[in-house]
Amino acid sequence: MDRIASIASKVLERPIRRIVVSDDEYRDHLMSRGLPEAMVGMLTGMFQASRQGDFSQTNPVLENLIGRSSVSFTDFLKDSISQ
Repeated sequence: MDRIASIASKVLERPIRRIVVSDDEYRDHLMSRGLPEAMVGMLTGMFQASRQGDFSQTNPVLENLIGRSSVSFTDFLKDSISQ
């Protein structure tokens, strides 16, 4: 996530900080925003999986599913903010 914040800072040309909060703090924040319990559980689970390295591997499955090459986070962010 530090790397993503760094990339976003460069693309957006302003500082983006990564703030680390506990799972309980994150859960409480999402619940206070009115998200359904199932969504809160899914989002919290994604961060737990990320900490365990579940998203650190790359393979061609995504490209096979979408029928094209994937794009870098930098290119995705640039495209997203230009629209």
